[in-house]
Amino acid sequence: LQKMEEEDAGMEEREMQSDEEDEEGMGEENTDDSSEDEKENEAEIQRLEEQLSINAFDYNCHMGLIKLLKQEGELLRLQKARQKMSELFPLTEDIWLDWLKDEICLNEDKSNRETVYELFERAVKDYICPEIWLEYAQYSIGGMGSPGGIDKVRCIFERAVTAVGLHMTKGQLVWEAYREFENAILSTLERIHKLFRRQLTVPLMDMEATYEEYEDWSDQGVSELVVPQYSKAMQEMEKRKSLEKSLVNVFY
Repeated sequence: LQKMEEEDAGMEEREMQSDEEDEEGMGEENTDDSSEDEKENEAEIQRLEEQLSINAFDYNCHMGLIKLLKQEGELLRLQKARQKMSELFPLTEDIWLDWLKDEICLNEDKSNRETVYELFERAVKDYICPEIWLEYAQYSIGGMGSPGGIDKVRCIFERAVTAVGLHMTKGQLVWEAYREFENAILSTLERIHKLFRRQLTVPLMDMEATYEEYEDWSDQGVSELVVPQYSKAMQEMEKRKSLEKSLVNVFY
């Protein structure tokens, strides 16, 4: 009986060793696969860079290079690739947003925020996009503690609502963020009233929700002067709604 127990124990030990060896082998295999993928990606990156040195206006090469560098986490090379492409082509919304977010991460420990502000300025001139303006305004809020910081945030929000506040499907996001900022810094009630009134004159999606929010927020209710302007904007929004849905279906 003792001999059988010893044999069983020996078999269990050998099985455990075999399992450990299998796991080690799989780990080495995964490492080898990962290393092979990295080599292939680097070779493709070099090929794309060489192709761009021959023809700098190859749009697809720029896009492929940026995608691969992002995949490999090569932030400095990615930064240069985006810069080169931006000198020749207007960048897409996604490329700008990715670039801005990466730049914010690279500069988060630096007190000087001007590098990121300059990149945002390039982005909003290159591409009219509510999401980019919203990112810009939200980033500026992080610097409102500096001298003149609150005025700078307001200036950016005002530029944002001028640029994209009329965007029917996404403009309300900028207006809402503007109001939230003013509420957060305990701004005067009149300033927030004005923001609500300005927004309610613009034909935007979900206008009813904004109107209800204004009713709940205001102790005085909605001014009689606002109601006809709101009704007119609602009618205009209803006319445009089907067209906006058609555009969304075409592009998405």
